[in-house]
Amino acid sequence: QEEAGAGVLKSCAGAYGDDPAVMKSIASMTDDPAILGASKAAVDFNLQGVRSYKAGNLAEAQAFFRSALGLQPKNISIALNMVQSLLHPGQNLGQAGIDECRASLTMLGKIPESDPRYERYHKLRERAFSA
Repeated sequence: QEEAGAGVLKSCAGAYGDDPAVMKSIASMTDDPAILGASKAAVDFNLQGVRSYKAGNLAEAQAFFRSALGLQPKNISIALNMVQSLLHPGQNLGQAGIDECRASLTMLGKIPESDPRYERYHKLRERAFSA
């Protein structure tokens, strides 16, 4: 049971590791550095990616988002940031870029409509799958 519980916590941290309230709850249930450390590193990479994106350095932003996704492949916010950076106007995606967008969105599965990121997810998904 302990192993199953750790798996659930790891899954939650993987999807919602950028949500301080979720991570606070997870930290109250475990001190496992594999769960908590991956989340912190992914959040740091994501923040660096957002900064690079806002500065107009899309290639650098994408590198940071890929590093973050390597740690948390099902993190909703990070995956959406990656897709948004790839679909940014002026990007010459090519088929590999389109495939990367689609793979990131598919990895997320279906986001519930009640999630505050749903509208963004839905718009990016439409753009990625209509390309």
